[in-house]
Amino acid sequence: MKKKVTSSSVSGWAFVANMFPSIESPSYGAFIQRSLEDLKRHGLLIQGLYVIAGRKKGFKKFIAYLCHMLRISFMIFRPSIGNIYLHYASHHCLPIAFAARILNKNVVVNIHGDDLVVTDTARRRMMMLGQATLVRYAKIIVVPSLFFKEKLIERYPNVCIGKIIISPSSGIDTKRFSPQERVGGNYWLKNCISKNERRVDFGYVGRIEEDKGWAVLVDAIVELSKNTDQSIRLSLWGEGSEVDLLKYKIDNSPRGLFRYMGAVSPDKVADVHREFDFHVVPSYRESLGLSALEGMAAGHVVICSRIRPFTDFAKEKSDVLFFNPGESESLKIVLENLLSFPPDLMQEISCNAMNLAKKFDRAVVSTSLVNFIKEVIDDGNSI
Repeated sequence: MKKKVTSSSVSGWAFVANMFPSIESPSYGAFIQRSLEDLKRHGLLIQGLYVIAGRKKGFKKFIAYLCHMLRISFMIFRPSIGNIYLHYASHHCLPIAFAARILNKNVVVNIHGDDLVVTDTARRRMMMLGQATLVRYAKIIVVPSLFFKEKLIERYPNVCIGKIIISPSSGIDTKRFSPQERVGGNYWLKNCISKNERRVDFGYVGRIEEDKGWAVLVDAIVELSKNTDQSIRLSLWGEGSEVDLLKYKIDNSPRGLFRYMGAVSPDKVADVHREFDFHVVPSYRESLGLSALEGMAAGHVVICSRIRPFTDFAKEKSDVLFFNPGESESLKIVLENLLSFPPDLMQEISCNAMNLAKKFDRAVVSTSLVNFIKEVIDDGNSI
């Protein structure tokens, strides 16, 4: 029997995203760049790249989006483009929805976070024009977690569940994050050194934005320092709109308690994880939480907010430690308790976390996603 030929068999793919790394902002949308690399590696013919690279502000942001929308609007009429892989179901969803509904393009839409859950501003609501149509007529909807699949169904109860695939944001390179010799050695393996002579190194790797909860962590560390005789330090890596506020807090805190290390390029993230043993992820909300998974893969004891999806895939005091989101006092208490754990328990949590992270390995995640895409689109199946 002759195989059915679809548009994807005779035409290429356009890759569309409104955030992408740049030289100035190497970590901005890093997982979207990984997504592009994975699609190419698995044989999808990417004929057009339509992205906004780097952070933009003010008039430059307006111009960037205007040019982005114009390029997309012309792209959807290109006969050579039969398939579109779209990151974010807002900001640029109207022309892609038109392409899916009217032009019968095969659209794969990857929904992440704010593009689905944040609708409390006029600007956001405007950026979501066409989202319902896009969700209805997209061939495949990619979500990062079970939590977000449920959020999607809650907002669009008529969506076809069979075309939704859970794919954890391009996964993590577990081999790169595998623990190597820590700078100074693992905290819990320094049994021959008294606690008072050991420095406790905490780490934060993520955006310096309000919703990431970095300020809750800083406040908790300040209070922890008042209630322990141990030497402690928090190192922070990342960039964002609240960097100046972070620097102000550091300048007004005890000397040596904090160090801000600035932005970190994606190829260096695994390296910075070797500079601490306890990784804190204090986010108010996450669609998946790649930072927590990277910390687990690196062999840390990970402390994170008690929010979904963290509570869906990790067990408390077995894989991670939880604290109440947004509460610095709750975080301080958890950190105090952590420092009283016997070394064997710390090491056990670290090992459990590493084993859990392997389920999110990039190679496994990308293979599963591309196989699903090829099954649905390349084979001409209808969902």
